[in-house]
Amino acid sequence: MNVMELELATVTGPTMIPTQETLHYTASPLLNDADSILWSLPGGWTWAPEDLDHDDTNAFVIPSPQASSGSVCAQAVGGGCSGAPVCVGVDVIVGMNEANSNREHLTIHPNPNNGSFYIETGASIGLGVLTLWDSVGRRIQELGNLNGLRKQFVVLDGLTSGTYLLRSTCEDKVMTIPVVVQR
Repeated sequence: MNVMELELATVTGPTMIPTQETLHYTASPLLNDADSILWSLPGGWTWAPEDLDHDDTNAFVIPSPQASSGSVCAQAVGGGCSGAPVCVGVDVIVGMNEANSNREHLTIHPNPNNGSFYIETGASIGLGVLTLWDSVGRRIQELGNLNGLRKQFVVLDGLTSGTYLLRSTCEDKVMTIPVVVQR
Protein backbone atom coordinates (compact mmCIF):
# COMPACT_ATOMS: atom_id res chain seq x y z
CA MET A 1 0.00 0.00 0.00
CA ASN A 2 1.34 3.42 -0.95
CA VAL A 3 0.44 6.11 1.58
CA MET A 4 0.77 9.71 0.42
CA GLU A 5 2.23 12.25 2.79
CA LEU A 6 -0.02 15.30 2.55
CA GLU A 7 -0.15 16.56 6.14
CA LEU A 8 1.40 19.97 6.67
CA ALA A 9 2.67 20.77 10.18
CA THR A 10 2.64 24.56 10.27
CA VAL A 11 2.06 27.83 8.48
CA THR A 12 4.51 30.49 9.63
CA GLY A 13 4.39 34.22 9.03
CA PRO A 14 3.35 37.45 10.70
CA THR A 15 0.30 37.29 12.96
CA MET A 16 0.04 40.98 13.96
CA ILE A 17 0.13 43.27 10.92
CA PRO A 18 0.53 47.00 11.68
CA THR A 19 1.15 48.20 8.10
CA GLN A 20 -0.06 47.28 4.62
CA GLU A 21 2.98 45.72 3.00
CA THR A 22 3.95 42.45 1.32
CA LEU A 23 3.88 39.58 3.82
CA HIS A 24 5.53 36.17 3.49
CA TYR A 25 3.90 32.94 4.75
CA THR A 26 5.47 29.49 4.50
CA ALA A 27 3.79 26.08 4.70
CA SER A 28 6.02 23.31 6.04
CA PRO A 29 7.34 20.73 5.81
CA LEU A 30 8.06 20.39 2.10
CA LEU A 31 6.05 17.31 1.05
CA ASN A 32 7.28 15.27 -1.91
CA ASP A 33 3.79 13.82 -2.50
CA ALA A 34 2.10 17.23 -2.71
CA ASP A 35 1.33 18.44 -6.24
CA SER A 36 0.35 21.85 -4.90
CA ILE A 37 -0.56 23.88 -1.85
CA LEU A 38 -4.01 25.50 -1.73
CA TRP A 39 -3.91 28.81 0.14
CA SER A 40 -6.91 30.46 1.77
CA LEU A 41 -6.59 34.16 2.61
CA PRO A 42 -8.74 36.47 4.74
CA GLY A 43 -11.24 38.71 2.97
CA GLY A 44 -9.70 41.78 1.36
CA TRP A 45 -6.23 40.20 1.03
CA THR A 46 -4.57 39.93 -2.40
CA TRP A 47 -1.61 38.13 -3.90
CA ALA A 48 1.53 40.28 -4.14
CA PRO A 49 2.84 40.87 -7.68
CA GLU A 50 6.09 39.04 -6.84
CA ASP A 51 4.18 35.79 -6.08
CA LEU A 52 4.20 34.18 -9.51
CA ASP A 53 3.18 30.71 -8.24
CA HIS A 54 0.16 30.69 -5.89
CA ASP A 55 0.37 26.89 -5.46
CA ASP A 56 3.77 26.44 -3.82
CA THR A 57 4.84 26.44 -0.16
CA ASN A 58 5.43 30.20 -0.12
CA ALA A 59 2.71 32.83 -0.20
CA PHE A 60 3.54 36.49 -0.75
CA VAL A 61 0.40 38.46 0.01
CA ILE A 62 -0.83 41.97 0.76
CA PRO A 63 -3.26 42.33 3.68
CA SER A 64 -6.46 44.32 3.68
CA PRO A 65 -5.99 48.09 4.11
CA GLN A 66 -8.55 48.00 6.94
CA ALA A 67 -8.32 46.56 10.44
CA SER A 68 -9.59 42.97 10.46
CA SER A 69 -8.85 39.48 11.69
CA GLY A 70 -8.88 36.06 10.06
CA SER A 71 -6.70 33.12 9.15
CA VAL A 72 -4.10 32.32 6.51
CA CYS A 73 -4.51 28.61 5.70
CA ALA A 74 -2.55 26.12 3.60
CA GLN A 75 -3.57 22.64 2.47
CA ALA A 76 -1.44 20.07 0.62
CA VAL A 77 -3.06 18.41 -2.42
CA GLY A 78 -1.73 15.52 -4.50
CA GLY A 79 -2.92 12.50 -6.45
CA GLY A 80 -6.59 13.41 -6.00
CA CYS A 81 -6.19 13.50 -2.20
CA SER A 82 -5.68 16.33 0.24
CA GLY A 83 -4.37 16.84 3.72
CA ALA A 84 -6.05 18.85 6.45
CA PRO A 85 -5.75 22.64 6.28
CA VAL A 86 -3.26 24.23 8.66
CA CYS A 87 -3.93 27.83 9.65
CA VAL A 88 -2.35 30.75 11.44
CA GLY A 89 -4.54 33.48 12.91
CA VAL A 90 -3.82 37.04 11.79
CA ASP A 91 -4.86 40.47 13.02
CA VAL A 92 -4.52 43.47 10.73
CA ILE A 93 -4.28 46.55 12.95
CA VAL A 94 -3.68 49.17 10.23
CA GLY A 95 -5.11 52.44 11.59
CA MET A 96 -6.98 50.58 14.31
CA ASN A 97 -8.12 52.40 17.43
CA GLU A 98 -10.24 51.45 20.41
CA ALA A 99 -13.44 52.54 18.67
CA ASN A 100 -12.77 49.92 16.00
CA SER A 101 -12.80 46.96 18.41
CA ASN A 102 -15.77 45.30 16.63
CA ARG A 103 -13.56 43.90 13.83
CA GLU A 104 -14.90 41.83 11.01
CA HIS A 105 -14.37 38.15 11.67
CA LEU A 106 -16.08 34.79 11.53
CA THR A 107 -16.15 32.38 14.44
CA ILE A 108 -17.49 28.86 14.55
CA HIS A 109 -18.21 27.05 17.77
CA PRO A 110 -17.75 24.30 18.49
CA ASN A 111 -15.04 23.59 15.95
CA PRO A 112 -14.36 20.64 15.47
CA ASN A 113 -18.02 19.62 15.51
CA ASN A 114 -20.39 16.85 14.35
CA GLY A 115 -21.88 18.95 11.54
CA SER A 116 -23.92 21.21 13.85
CA PHE A 117 -22.45 24.52 14.98
CA TYR A 118 -22.99 28.23 15.47
CA ILE A 119 -21.43 30.73 13.09
CA GLU A 120 -21.01 34.31 14.24
CA THR A 121 -19.60 37.50 12.76
CA GLY A 122 -18.46 40.79 14.22
CA ALA A 123 -19.32 42.55 10.96
CA SER A 124 -22.10 45.09 11.26
CA ILE A 125 -23.50 44.00 7.86
CA GLY A 126 -24.22 40.42 8.99
CA LEU A 127 -23.28 37.02 7.62
CA GLY A 128 -24.45 37.50 4.03
CA VAL A 129 -24.49 34.51 1.67
CA LEU A 130 -22.89 31.41 3.22
CA THR A 131 -21.38 28.76 0.95
CA LEU A 132 -19.63 25.55 1.92
CA TRP A 133 -16.60 24.30 -0.04
CA ASP A 134 -14.75 20.99 0.22
CA SER A 135 -11.02 20.68 0.79
CA VAL A 136 -10.19 20.67 -2.93
CA GLY A 137 -12.19 23.78 -3.74
CA ARG A 138 -15.49 22.30 -4.93
CA ARG A 139 -18.67 24.11 -3.92
CA ILE A 140 -20.72 21.73 -1.75
CA GLN A 141 -23.80 23.81 -0.96
CA GLU A 142 -25.18 27.29 -0.42
CA LEU A 143 -26.52 27.73 3.09
CA GLY A 144 -28.61 30.78 2.30
CA ASN A 145 -28.63 34.54 2.45
CA LEU A 146 -28.25 35.69 6.04
CA ASN A 147 -27.90 39.46 5.47
CA GLY A 148 -28.48 41.30 8.70
CA LEU A 149 -27.99 38.20 10.87
CA ARG A 150 -24.83 38.12 12.98
CA LYS A 151 -25.31 34.64 14.49
CA GLN A 152 -26.83 31.49 13.01
CA PHE A 153 -27.10 27.80 13.98
CA VAL A 154 -26.07 25.57 11.06
CA VAL A 155 -26.71 21.85 10.54
CA LEU A 156 -24.73 20.11 7.78
CA ASP A 157 -26.36 16.78 6.97
CA GLY A 158 -24.78 14.07 4.85
CA LEU A 159 -21.17 15.23 5.06
CA THR A 160 -18.35 12.86 5.84
CA SER A 161 -15.67 13.67 8.39
CA GLY A 162 -13.19 16.19 7.09
CA THR A 163 -12.27 19.82 6.82
CA TYR A 164 -14.48 22.18 4.83
CA LEU A 165 -14.33 25.91 4.19
CA LEU A 166 -17.30 28.11 5.04
CA ARG A 167 -17.32 31.37 3.07
CA SER A 168 -19.44 34.42 3.93
CA THR A 169 -19.99 36.95 1.13
CA CYS A 170 -21.76 40.17 2.04
CA GLU A 171 -21.57 43.33 -0.07
CA ASP A 172 -17.84 43.66 -0.88
CA LYS A 173 -16.63 41.58 2.11
CA VAL A 174 -15.57 37.94 1.80
CA MET A 175 -14.59 36.00 4.93
CA THR A 176 -13.56 32.33 5.04
CA ILE A 177 -13.08 29.96 7.96
CA PRO A 178 -12.28 26.22 8.14
CA VAL A 179 -14.97 23.91 9.57
CA VAL A 180 -13.82 20.55 10.93
CA VAL A 181 -16.54 17.86 10.88
CA GLN A 182 -15.89 14.73 12.96
CA ARG A 183 -18.59 12.05 12.69
